[in-house]
Formats: sequence, structure tokens, C-alpha cells
Amino acid sequence: MIFRRIVNRLVFVVEGLLSRLYNARHPGSVGQALLSLFSGLVNACQPNDKWNLHVLAPMWMEAVHCPPLAPLPKPKSIFLFCVYRGVFTTHLILAALLAWRGHQVTIGYLPKLQSPNKHPLKDHPSAKPYLRRIMSRIAALTNGKICCTDLSDDMTPVRIDEQLVEKQAHYDTVMACQKEGLDLKDPAVRSLHDHMIEVGRKAQIAIRNHFKAHRYDLCLVGNGTTFEGAHVCRILNELGQPVNSTEKFAFRGVRVINHGDHFLNGDDIDLIWASRDQLGYMREPYLSRFLQQARKSIQERAMNSTETWLWELQRATAQSESEALREAGIPSDRPFILLCPNVVFDAGYGKITNVFSSMKDWLFGTIEFLLQNTGHLIVVRAHPGEGLWWGGKEPVDEMLAKRGLQRSKRLIVIPGQAKVNTYRLMERCLFGVVFSSSTGLEMAVMGKQVIVGGNVIYSKRGFTHDADTQSEYFQHLKELCTSPSVSSLGEDRRQLALLFYFVYHWVAQYPYPYDKPSGIVRRPPKDLVRSADIGRYLPYLDLIAMNKDEFSQHLVEYLHAGRILERLESNA
Repeated sequence: MIFRRIVNRLVFVVEGLLSRLYNARHPGSVGQALLSLFSGLVNACQPNDKWNLHVLAPMWMEAVHCPPLAPLPKPKSIFLFCVYRGVFTTHLILAALLAWRGHQVTIGYLPKLQSPNKHPLKDHPSAKPYLRRIMSRIAALTNGKICCTDLSDDMTPVRIDEQLVEKQAHYDTVMACQKEGLDLKDPAVRSLHDHMIEVGRKAQIAIRNHFKAHRYDLCLVGNGTTFEGAHVCRILNELGQPVNSTEKFAFRGVRVINHGDHFLNGDDIDLIWASRDQLGYMREPYLSRFLQQARKSIQERAMNSTETWLWELQRATAQSESEALREAGIPSDRPFILLCPNVVFDAGYGKITNVFSSMKDWLFGTIEFLLQNTGHLIVVRAHPGEGLWWGGKEPVDEMLAKRGLQRSKRLIVIPGQAKVNTYRLMERCLFGVVFSSSTGLEMAVMGKQVIVGGNVIYSKRGFTHDADTQSEYFQHLKELCTSPSVSSLGEDRRQLALLFYFVYHWVAQYPYPYDKPSGIVRRPPKDLVRSADIGRYLPYLDLIAMNKDEFSQHLVEYLHAGRILERLESNA
């Protein structure tokens, strides 16, 4: 672990030096010449938008000219929104693959390479000319099949949705500060908030001006819930432009699509789930195979397997139930209610906050209610991600201590970094309470009653207790915590939860080789489209180019049970 950190740090330093060399005060002279001279070596490096994009992008565009693979979809004009480091790489490659499939692609970009929520927030002035030199070459390299336009070139004043700006600025500042508790009297927090206000306004101006003169068959936005992407997604919907969002998720080598809105809106999941009978998921031999795969995935997650999952979160994978209880300080003879928060700043916003305005409000309100209305032991298992470098600045145990709640003898708070396997606690608890954590779905699979405090993707599917108001939420909580005995979910509801888990993680996540930059190094786009297994990735490329109505029309063709089983077997 220490060796890996040292290597990663060295790589970070070298990349930083190269970035400074290329993005000097007068970019394009010494840096560009040196990197171009050693282009063969650069081609073997992991893509980094800040220093080697100009060397790698021409190579990626070669895929556009490779022989097409019939049958081709109906050609469309597609707008692809692009901003921030890493996105230029992924979107240029996606554009090349879509152009190879016969589409005309316009990359509309904002010339920003810094992270949207890490200092320094503002790019060096060289970013705009650096990106212009790269992006202006794309049309010639692709015979006009892909063109790029700098959206910041036209900032003519237009109408701004100030309500959206203010709302989104709050969410984005939470992300940047990595905590929900924002003190706008703090100069640092106020500066961040003001920056997010400016980001939102500029994004709205840029996108509205572009769409005054342009219409497309389809628009693609990465994520669509945060920063500029959120503004773009909302305005495109307002303008009546068909829009899809894309996102990487918890599995390796996949991408998620949502047709019609940002990826947390869950339109695709709603349609697939409502069509599960029509798609054949409820019939044998498919149902048993799908449930088996879902169980395997949950077990992999509990045991920190990264065969398909991206992250290792559990720090005590071989722990037994009795060992987990002992490590957590939970008496083995006492029933307990398990609360599973998410990482506070990443708990989810917008659609999820239909009952509580924030995860902190949910957590405080739930614990205080349980302390007042039940004699049960209450266990809060902080998200294991809190113990990692990205875990935020507002740990749950510290939050509860400031609130004075940890003084209660009936409350046990397990910090994120504790060596306690969360899954052993889930198996043992009386019932579970969650805000937006996926543990709620996993507890339902285990047969546990689960109360959900937010409008999450798996709520209102028939296996959780859901609410639209706080009074309804607390009524569910009261009924369970005062019941003489809490029954397990029936087998039919457990199976329903397990099938939803499969649909969410396996059906709605499409194989795509470029979820990480390392995949590009291993197989450049031109090699991929010439390979025998390109067929595995065509569903993603073709479905992402459909609008919401077209996706509905082609749902059975692409996602029937037989096709999904083929995908599973090819992944084995």
C-alpha cells in the first residue's frame, strides 16, 4: 500500500511538471515541440487532458475512418457537451465512436481543465488557446464528421434562471466544501459559493446563445446533476431538445445511460423495471440466473472483490457476525436498529431530497425520534468511504458529537474507518433505516424491513417503506420501532429486491471499455472497432444515440432476457 502511494505520488509530480511545461505562459512552443518529438513515448502514457491531449487526439480520430460495421443506425446530428479535465479525453473518444457509427457530432465545450471542486478552481489563461489548438484540428482530422465549438466565444447577455443558479450553487458548494453545513459568513465558503454562482450564470449564457442558432437531433451531457452540466441539462429540457445523460458507475468497464434527463432521474430504470415481464426477466431459465448473479455481486461487494467493482470499502472482509458485533461494541444479545448514512457531501440532492432537505437533517431527526420513541439500541454505521481520501470533511461521528447525541447510552456510532464489516451488521439488525445509501437495497435482499428517507432509485419498488412527507416517514418509523416483533420480508419481496438489484447493476449498466483512461492505453479506439468483440459495445453506442421514445420502442430488441444472458456469459 505504501509503495503504491509513493508511485502514485511520483506519477502525479511528473504529470504536474509536464503540465506546467506544456501550459507555460506561451503555450505551444517548447512544450508542444518536445512532446510532439517524443510522441511515440507519449502514446504509451495514460491520457491526461492537461499535457498530452494534442498528441493522442489525432490517433483517437483514426477510428472515424475505419470500415463501418453494418447495420448502421439512422444517422443523427448529436451535440456533446464537454468541460473539465478527463472529460475532453472521454468525450473525444465517444465522439469518434459515434462518428464511426455514422453520426455527425458537434462537441460544444467550455475551455476549462481544472477540477470543478478542487483548488485552484480557475484555469491558467493558457487553457483556452491550448484547447482551441487541439479542438480546432478535429474537423480536418475527421473530414468534418466531428466539429468542435468553444461555447465561451459568445457570451451575449441572455435571460438567466436565477432560481436554478442559486439552488445549484448551494449543491455545488456542498460538493466543493465536502460538507453539508455551509457557513456563508466564512470568507472561504462565501468565495466558493460566489464562484459557483458565476459558473452557473456563465454556463446558462453560453448554452442559450449556442442554441439560438443551432438545433440537434440529440444532446448528450455527462452526469447532468452537478456544476455546468446541471444547467445545460435543465436548459436543454426547457428548450425541448432531446437530451441523454451518461455516467460511470460502481462497476468496471461499464457506462450508465439515462434517456431524457440527468442520470439520477432514473427514467431508464423506471421503464426497464415496469417492462420486466415483457422483457422476460420473470421467466425461467432467466430469473434464476439473474438472481444468482445478483447474489454473487453482493457477496463480491461485501468481500471487497474488485473483479467487477471499482472500490474496496470493507476493512474486515473475513469478519464473522460475532466478531463484527464485538468490534463495534454491540452486545450480542440486544436487538438494534441500523442506520446507514452515505458520505455526507455525496448523499444526493434534488430529486432525492423529497422528505428531508439534507442527509444531516434526516440523520439528526431519525436518531432523536428513535431515542424518544423506543428503547432499542441504535447503531449508526458511518459510510466506510469516510475513512478514505475522498471521504469529506464532515464525518458522521463528529457531526453527532457536536449535536450532543453521542452522550446517549443507547446510541453506538461506528466511524467510517472502523474495521467492522457493514454486511455482518446488516444481517443482524432488527431493521434498517437509510437516506440514499445502497445498503437499503442490500438489506431488503437479506429480508430486512427498510425505511427510506429519500427518493432513491430503489424506493417505491415494493420492498421498502417509503414516504413523501416527514409525517409519513416518522409514522413508518414509529410502527416498526414499537412493534412487538419485526417480521422479515416475505420471499416474494426479497426476490423482488434481488431482481431490482440485478436490473440496476447489470441491465442498466452497459459494457464500455473506456470507463478509465487505462483502457484507452490498452486498446485505442481504432483497434477496438476492428476487433472481433466490438459487438459487446455496440448496444451502448447505439442506445446512447436514441432519444427517449426510440429507447422505449427498441427496449425489447436490446434488453430482452436472452440478450442480457448473453452479456453475462460474455463477461464471465
